[in-house]
Amino acid sequence: MVKVIGHASCDEAAVEHDPWVPMKATWLPRPSADLIYLRVSGTAGGEIELKLDLHTGMLVSFIVLISPPSTQEFPDISGTGDIPSCSAPLIDRSYWVSESTAASSNLRHGSVADAEENLGMWTDQNSLRLFFTDHRSSSVLRCGPVWVGISNDGELAEIGAELNS
Repeated sequence: MVKVIGHASCDEAAVEHDPWVPMKATWLPRPSADLIYLRVSGTAGGEIELKLDLHTGMLVSFIVLISPPSTQEFPDISGTGDIPSCSAPLIDRSYWVSESTAASSNLRHGSVADAEENLGMWTDQNSLRLFFTDHRSSSVLRCGPVWVGISNDGELAEIGAELNS
């Protein structure tokens, strides 16, 4: 479970895609150059990487490394509550805090944590949506062509982008 603990204002978000990288989203500006990484493997395939600001947990980059299985069904996010302004999610950094370190102050630049989630993906010629399939979006953070769906429980539910904007 990737927990979203808040959101931070950002100036813009950009999306890239090509035959080798199905989607890369970046939120700007980065609060710092110090990053930590969360690699999420899909239980049925697929792999994604989230790059977070070490100090705040702000999601600064999201990359689909290996496409998860396609899904034919996807939840409609049109009725969800949008959070105003250009925002990026703040991700809980507890994945990187072990019982031996016991504090986020012990995090170091370049630290990598691993997780496993049920992942799915839907794409057409105009957009791509990556789902954490155990969760449904109840609110959405938007910035430029990128959106992030958050469940009622504060879990990351989806990351999507308009590909032709």
